[in-house]
Amino acid sequence: MVAAALRLDLNEPRKAWAKYDLTYRDKGIEVKSASYHQAWYQKTMSSISFSISATRSWDENTNRLEEHASRDAYVYVLALLSAVMIMKDLVPEKDQSSMPAANTVFLVFAVAAAILSVMLKYGFMRTVYLEGDKHHKPGDLLKAGRTFFWRIVGLGLLGMAAVFILQCPAKIIQQKFVSGGNEASIFVAGYSIAVMLILMKPVLLMPVLIVVLDCRILQSWALLKRLRLLDAKVLIVLFCIQIAIGLIWPLHPILQTKAAVSDYVPRILAAIALHFIGLVAAVTAVRFVASHDLPYDCKVGLPDGSKSDEN
Repeated sequence: MVAAALRLDLNEPRKAWAKYDLTYRDKGIEVKSASYHQAWYQKTMSSISFSISATRSWDENTNRLEEHASRDAYVYVLALLSAVMIMKDLVPEKDQSSMPAANTVFLVFAVAAAILSVMLKYGFMRTVYLEGDKHHKPGDLLKAGRTFFWRIVGLGLLGMAAVFILQCPAKIIQQKFVSGGNEASIFVAGYSIAVMLILMKPVLLMPVLIVVLDCRILQSWALLKRLRLLDAKVLIVLFCIQIAIGLIWPLHPILQTKAAVSDYVPRILAAIALHFIGLVAAVTAVRFVASHDLPYDCKVGLPDGSKSDEN
């Protein structure tokens, strides 16, 4: 897969004892792979670990190992087989031959759940704005959220593009000025935090402007200048808590072990906590935007005090 992505010659067989697997533009690439599930019987899933420590390479000409250990590859690709990790443990062994079909069903379920989650969340935000604390049935929330679904999806795609563009300089800086190891990890984490802080205002407020004013994506961008994020300190704190959980949680030891299904309970609790904080932040943002009593018209770019002919 790596060779195909780099458009290398797939007809040339790989040398089993070479110092690295592939050569691309005179640079060595070592590909390491792992999977939670193996072809043989397992009581529990495999623990995932990768090593890129220095090793002594074998010289086929002398049939000896090199005297000094070294890292010969320029790039290490760590590949983890994507699979439904929990589902296999729950499916009887005799039925595990149908796991590909189960994976497809799970993927469809995950996409459907994500769509419903988006519609429920933004439907909830809309009803908070219109009717405050009034209770609504899930069907009402889905109906209200459906109105904003494609705008939120479009906004998400634009956000991903913005993150990609902002992350590009990090790769150049890391290659030229940052050494490997802990220094690289610290740099990546710090740069990621900086990117999230740069995008904090549009991330927090543009979806809310779309929901509150029922406006388009570009109009929500134009309206950002009328809001001062520093006036919503609680919203900033909630956003920073979400960033902290997102960065610290992957370092928790539970993520390094893959054993019983019960090990997923802390993950589920962490996900619930993140979603709960996200909902609190969403409600806070809705009330913050609503407090400004922004007039909506089709000519959002008009100066303050000007009015459109349309109502």
